[in-house]
Amino acid sequence: MVDYPVENVIFMGGGIQALPDINFVKLKVKRIVLGSIEGHSGNMFFRGLLDSHPEILMMGYNYLNENLYFICIRLAMERKENILPLLWSLYNNESHYHGEDGWKEPRIKKFNQSMEELMTDREIFTSQELFNMIHIAYAKAWGKDIKNISDMIIYWEPHDMPREELEEYAVWLGRTEIPGNIIQVVRDICKQRGSELRDILRFGWYSGLTYGIYKYTWAYSDYRKKEYAGWERKVVKFESLKCNPQKELLDICNEWEIAWSDTLLETTKNGHKELYLDKITDFDLAPVYRTYEEYYSSFDRLRIMLINGPRQKKYGYPYVSSMDFSRRELQEMFQKDFRFEKELRYEWNDDRKKMKDRVKEMINWNLWKVRREEIMEEKHCYEKNSIYH
Repeated sequence: MVDYPVENVIFMGGGIQALPDINFVKLKVKRIVLGSIEGHSGNMFFRGLLDSHPEILMMGYNYLNENLYFICIRLAMERKENILPLLWSLYNNESHYHGEDGWKEPRIKKFNQSMEELMTDREIFTSQELFNMIHIAYAKAWGKDIKNISDMIIYWEPHDMPREELEEYAVWLGRTEIPGNIIQVVRDICKQRGSELRDILRFGWYSGLTYGIYKYTWAYSDYRKKEYAGWERKVVKFESLKCNPQKELLDICNEWEIAWSDTLLETTKNGHKELYLDKITDFDLAPVYRTYEEYYSSFDRLRIMLINGPRQKKYGYPYVSSMDFSRRELQEMFQKDFRFEKELRYEWNDDRKKMKDRVKEMINWNLWKVRREEIMEEKHCYEKNSIYH
């Protein structure tokens, strides 16, 4: 599919001039929520909680959900009689996504009927209108009872894309003047990295994967986020959702201006009970307390916290400051192998040496970034305190 750049203002506008608002009112939802959830931090868990709420419109992880921006941009260039044929042509030619939610003829027919009803009064539509329409028609195709569109909110989380790129869609969707929210779910960095490593290794090791495993383990997580006009951001800890669900979810309901529903206390997919990895469901606390000891020793976890100290500190997780150690001490600490490296294999000893050299360079660069952040924070705090003394 053509990659229409998110930052391009023409494409952000929908590919056509903004249309009069005379008919958009019947497509206008209460608000749009972007799910900016970090990888392996409860993406499926959170959407499972939202799945059956009567006021939430949400698509599954499928072709439409993952490519909706590009689809809406493309369809906004067409007259209404061409929209559905082109949509299904794109779907049939490009859809290879594993989570297609079981599109069958009855659901496709109902989806098409709903789209046709929504397109009754107009010949062309903006990309933002199509965004709303596709969510509404999808929900109806899956049996959602929608009495009043203006009472509904749309939750959208394209899964396979960097979170900073996902958040840029606030610029595009903000042109509708519909209230917007960004929900950001974070997780303790050691458990997040352990969960990712487990999923990588359970699918089997292969030679091209080794650097990716190192890179992910040693990655520096940039905690700084952009703010978007008209959009409110809420940060929620994965651990808090698991341990104090009613409090956290009630806060979310109040912020999104939706009613409490007991469906929020159960993870489902299209209304049916869902298990993660065939065994974890609802508020099972195993993901909160698992340390992934098979991959990371206590010393390994210390080093992961060191390289992500500013991020851990910002979100209230245990952290270790790199300023507590000299550069020489840090270098010595990071020369030692990780426990997970026993799982890695190399065809030749020379390959391992080359890989370790690459990893050493990456670690040094990330440690410098952390140190710079912490020095700048100390300087900022000193200057701030000096004002008052």
